[in-house]
Amino acid sequence: MTTSHILETFPREGDTSLQGHFDCSYLYHSQSGSVLSELSAPAEQAVMLPVEISLSHEQAQEVVRKLNDAFVLISHGIVGSEPLTAQSKIALLTAHHQAIVGLPGGAKTMYARSVANILSESKVFRATMTEATREDDLLGGRDMEKVLRGYRKGVRRTDDTMIDCDIALLDEFRGALDGVLLALNNVLHEREVDVAGVNRRARIHSAICTSNHWGEAALAALFDRIIFQAEFGKTPSTLDQLDMDISSQEHHGKPISIPEELQIPIAHIRAMPEYLQEHVTIPNHVMFVRELLLTEWRKGEMREGEHIRQGKERSAEHFLSGRTAHASLEMLAAIALLDGRREACLDDIRALRYVIPRVGTKEEREFVPLAQDAATLLSKKDCQDVDKLIDIRRATKELYRMTVLGEQAYDPSTTEKILMVFKVSSLGRLTFRSLRESMKGISPSHGVVRDLRDANRDYINQFERRINGDIDTQIFR
Repeated sequence: MTTSHILETFPREGDTSLQGHFDCSYLYHSQSGSVLSELSAPAEQAVMLPVEISLSHEQAQEVVRKLNDAFVLISHGIVGSEPLTAQSKIALLTAHHQAIVGLPGGAKTMYARSVANILSESKVFRATMTEATREDDLLGGRDMEKVLRGYRKGVRRTDDTMIDCDIALLDEFRGALDGVLLALNNVLHEREVDVAGVNRRARIHSAICTSNHWGEAALAALFDRIIFQAEFGKTPSTLDQLDMDISSQEHHGKPISIPEELQIPIAHIRAMPEYLQEHVTIPNHVMFVRELLLTEWRKGEMREGEHIRQGKERSAEHFLSGRTAHASLEMLAAIALLDGRREACLDDIRALRYVIPRVGTKEEREFVPLAQDAATLLSKKDCQDVDKLIDIRRATKELYRMTVLGEQAYDPSTTEKILMVFKVSSLGRLTFRSLRESMKGISPSHGVVRDLRDANRDYINQFERRINGDIDTQIFR
């Protein structure tokens, strides 16, 4: 039977004299939830990082199959959780985090623990957070012996802490003080922690944070690091409540048990972000339409889209951080792979509803029609034109770099693609003039593609002027 390592933190029962202190014990659970043993807290300091592996295509396909099947079990057992399962699958494949907020008793914690049951050979950190929770309870306390021996900042006892786990389940995370939550920023985003004044890599792959409310806007920096956000467990209808009662009779309010044949080794989940980056492609036109969608989402409308043409009310502007916008590109790769493909398509744009807005809110309802418009915005011919125009734009940049700096593309695969597209043996055979001429046969039907073509001309001319000395090249290095 597969075993998960779970750290539970909880206040000492009946003890109010040590406000802010926690009694920690380390419980080893089987997947069925039975306690196998209880140990005292160790004082190891090094974060034991997992061995990285690379997956074959067959192994990656097996991960996706098991992930889809396991989340079907969870969605059947927890009524109304389908939007959460869509988010969680993408989050696990891309090593991102998820925040779930809803009314008390809405099965948020049960859902999070069910997700953790999918992963075998995993180390899970679990904590219920209150105002008494300290940073040391989550990230490890200072080793005072080291301090007394002259270490400037001491050394964290990181073993069996949040930074030493694969999956972190933070229940009632908004119950902790803001300063404690903000201390999690580097761990959640950079996967780093300060140990004796040196930033060291943290082990954590994904975190699921649950709470009854979102809290104040002062924590925007923290929430910006939690890409996937959702509201769940609102007041159910009569039929939803009936389905909940039926499900409760099956699992009795306990986390959904995942059969061993559907469990996924944590090492395979950890390898998925690299697999997505290396083996799942995002065509230029998909990337371009995504950028259009994000731009118009910030404005609150989709230019020339059905949503506007039908005269529907324009929404207010939406905040979208650069971090979330950038992350949405890798999400498209995960969305494609979950559908059994190794190349993203325009239909995948629709699934960004689980990434960009906060799921289960008015934001999501406003985003859905914009995403639908975006997915059907361009004709097949326009998509082909966009693919070529962006290849020309990429080649322009690399030609400039090679001419001025004497460097090839940072990524050899970029150079290889450029050579293949333009059918030349080296970048040196390309000129700015030949790149301009390669656009002569492009006659887009859609205005946004014509704008891209015209912008490309200006782009090429600008770089050529830099080379000719019309613009001070030094300031662009």
